[in-house]
Amino acid sequence: MKNGTLYAKRVKDLYHKLKAQAEKTEPEAPTEPTEQLVVALLGETTSLESGRRALGRLLERMIDLNEIRVSSVNEVAAALGDCVPDPEARADALIRALNAVFRKEHAVSLAKLAGKGMREARAYLESLDGMSPFAAAAVVHWSLHGHAIPVSVPMLSALKAAQLAHPDARLDEVQAFLERNISAGEAHQFVVTMEPFAHARPASRVPNAEGAGKPTRSRAGRPPAQRQAAKRKGHSGAK
Repeated sequence: MKNGTLYAKRVKDLYHKLKAQAEKTEPEAPTEPTEQLVVALLGETTSLESGRRALGRLLERMIDLNEIRVSSVNEVAAALGDCVPDPEARADALIRALNAVFRKEHAVSLAKLAGKGMREARAYLESLDGMSPFAAAAVVHWSLHGHAIPVSVPMLSALKAAQLAHPDARLDEVQAFLERNISAGEAHQFVVTMEPFAHARPASRVPNAEGAGKPTRSRAGRPPAQRQAAKRKGHSGAK
């Protein structure tokens, strides 16, 4: 990523500030990898929590993951409803990934990942049709307890808005950048510490991080109409 040294310092400065305010957490019990894959694919544009709710919605309407796999995109999207943004895209990615797993394993199961090394497991996940960098990293992190830092779409937007990542960087580039700069021993604490940051309001997202995330800069992430409204409000309140 361009200017990686500068952004690495900013990210670490922010992380240490937030970490000092947060409770220390230990890795949780590994999640079931196939379910984690589904949750991540459904929640990558929002959050893993919304992905879990979306999976719950699907399983209220369909028997299991295999029925989801053999359903049409329209059927899965209709079952998702307004549970996630762009349900058609989420349904398409999910069906493709589940079918890719089935073609490899003759079952809708990623249980074999437990017997693979972390590098091999990640390469396997990334090779699946429909897979995203976020979903692959989420399975490695939460199910295999490997060194991976899942970067969701909201996290990417938050990092860019707070001047903690290059504005032109792709999600996979930012994810790889964080994994190079955050050690395996810190990865879990980093993930759980930074998750609230991704969903915080822009003005309160960064608590005095040096050289980044100042309120005037965080407004850059607003849609143009909101920026103009904020500007008008500022002028009307000037003395």
